Amino acid sequence: MKLRNPSVEIAGRRIVFPVTLESGSYLEFTLASDCKLYGERGELIQKVQPEGEVPVLGAGENEVKFACGGPEGFRARAEVTVISCDGGD
Repeated sequence: MKLRNPSVEIAGRRIVFPVTLESGSYLEFTLASDCKLYGERGELIQKVQPEGEVPVLGAGENEVKFACGGPEGFRARAEVTVISCDGGD
């Protein structure tokens, strides 16, 4: 199954990744200037230029919304991992 244009939204800020994810592939997003799509064996497929606002986690609990386009008649699903860092030492 292929997922098109996955997006993540936190606190009204939405970022879209203009790629097609195939089963087993994954995205790594560190910064808007450092986002990459990898294949199921960990090989770099392409660098990605995200669109929209980079979400920012607030203090406490945050609701994370995931969306994407997928094949008609199927419920798309993906595993989303959010790792927070403060950018300090």
